[in-house]
Amino acid sequence: MQKNNFDQVVLQIVKNDSRYQPAAYRFIREGLDYTLKSLKRSNSSTPRHVTGPELLEGMKKPCPCGNSDP
Repeated sequence: MQKNNFDQVVLQIVKNDSRYQPAAYRFIREGLDYTLKSLKRSNSSTPRHVTGPELLEGMKKPCPCGNSDP
């Protein structure tokens, strides 16, 4: 999903359910992207789902962009 499309979808979700701000969705998405890239580098096998523990481990890593704000 492209960033603009992702942002549009998030805005629609927030419009219908305002429990979480758009920044929270971006934070999770960036953590997932980072985790997927890390797994791809370490294991070039066929695509698979990311487990909960793998996602949490990826979320604990500092943001490569230098911004630690969610």
